[in-house]
Amino acid sequence: MQKGLLIEKKWTSRSGIFKLTIIMALFFLLLAPIMPEVSTYHSDECFYTDSATYMMQHQDWITPHYSDGSLRIKKPIITYWTIAASYWILGIDYFATRLPFLIAGCFIVLLGYALSRKLFEQSGSAVLTAVILVSNIQLIHISLRSTPDILQCLFLNISLYGFVLLIFHDDKRLRNYIMAYVGAALAIETKGFLGFTTLFYAFVFVLCSRKANRNIKNLIHVPTILISAILAAGWFFLIYMKHGDPALSGFFQDQAGTGMDVEGSGFYVLSNLIDYSWGVLRHFMPWILLLLIGYIFTRKEASDFARRNKRAIFFICGWFLFLLAIFINGKMSRTRYLLPAYPMLSVLVASFLTEMFRNKSMIRVLRYTYGIFLILVSICAIAFIGAGLWMELRILLAGALLLSGSMMLYYFSFIKKNLEMSSALGINILVAISVVYFFIIPTFRVSPSEKLTECILQNMDEKSKSISVWSKEKYKFTGQINVFSKGIVSVFEFPGGPLPDNLYQRPLVILSEESKAGLNLTEYDVRPCGYVYRSVKPETVREVLKTGDPDMLFHTIRQHYYLARRRG
Repeated sequence: MQKGLLIEKKWTSRSGIFKLTIIMALFFLLLAPIMPEVSTYHSDECFYTDSATYMMQHQDWITPHYSDGSLRIKKPIITYWTIAASYWILGIDYFATRLPFLIAGCFIVLLGYALSRKLFEQSGSAVLTAVILVSNIQLIHISLRSTPDILQCLFLNISLYGFVLLIFHDDKRLRNYIMAYVGAALAIETKGFLGFTTLFYAFVFVLCSRKANRNIKNLIHVPTILISAILAAGWFFLIYMKHGDPALSGFFQDQAGTGMDVEGSGFYVLSNLIDYSWGVLRHFMPWILLLLIGYIFTRKEASDFARRNKRAIFFICGWFLFLLAIFINGKMSRTRYLLPAYPMLSVLVASFLTEMFRNKSMIRVLRYTYGIFLILVSICAIAFIGAGLWMELRILLAGALLLSGSMMLYYFSFIKKNLEMSSALGINILVAISVVYFFIIPTFRVSPSEKLTECILQNMDEKSKSISVWSKEKYKFTGQINVFSKGIVSVFEFPGGPLPDNLYQRPLVILSEESKAGLNLTEYDVRPCGYVYRSVKPETVREVLKTGDPDMLFHTIRQHYYLARRRG
């Protein structure tokens, strides 16, 4: 009998790993085509791409710089090194820029699966954890962005995984200490002081439990702690030795900038609490909704499960509340700051849902939920097809792919029953988001950067390696031009306000329609190079519907950018 149980457990484990592999592969393959698209661009990305190209050009691998060569010591070094290494291997473009961050997102899905297995020891809930993570729009969005957030989430959860093995399994193998402490050290070298949170939380959790003294000893491994401390402090020491006290002032100011609200304003705490709570709810839809409905039908089963797994549930909830307490007292609200809690929250939601799905009533709820989702997706897909026939082929392709992908998942889950409905629902959400990100958003959220780069490279003097930019508003395309030109073009942005005296000394100038109108350009040849779209006004839509000409819509909302070249 015992042998049979072992065989069944081994088969279940292999089955879970196979399903996990498929889920991770879909996550990567569906999002990989989106990586080169700048329609998903975040303004912070330029800080890391500019510095990575600067590192390669000047062979300065210690000091981050802005594109103009000034120091940018606000975030530690890991993100800059990650992008620079990808550039060194693959060349400078947006695929290479974002590839390491999508890979990090895949590893977060893997960690969610592993954390679920170690905390609840159920293959089914571990697979559902992975499904919930790949359908989480916040994780998808951050995985397509070359910023520190996804790396910090990865390293903090590696650290948590090590501590879970030490605390819940008394597994004192060296690799677990390495994951616990080196993971925290890498998080510190990625985004700063938040890397200490896993260390603090693990020790506090153990101190609040029974037999605290014995369990605290299990967490301590002096050689690993010393090596991790050296690793965490290594870059800070090097940058201090190279640039002195002023070098670290920017880092401490940046850390304080998102720190605690020293005035203790209750209004801002409440506002942040609402923002973060709403962020978690919408990022975990429809799983949170299923969880709330499930509690109505399976209150006894859910309560029994909670009692059996009280310690693990406290650990997960405590981690989330600990991070929430830090950020609701912050001076700014960014829902992405809670991303390090999402793998654990996915474990918690998946474990309860797996227990609830044993109830036939909950299976019906899942069936109805997925059915409603399919109806909504089908309506959107048909609308895309109709809009595509009238407006743009790319939108038509989006509708066709979304409809066919949804119907295929419906066939395998409802008709053939080869795919669990929960997995089909999560994968369908991933498919829908990826289709929208690749086909729909780039149609309306365009950037002039690639066309501007092409114009600049055609008109640049062979000796000139920089171009000056003046604009009344912050110019957000400079980092994109740096990447599209493979680091050849460095864009210098003039401050807002009065026209700079040396504007007319520059051979090439990028202009928006607004800034072009205020300049005397008699000595320049001006040509349009790229455009963006303004927000659509209701009266514009009404006019387009009257005329039936979709080109009029794009023409009306188009805002050109220009390249001015000084004659002679």
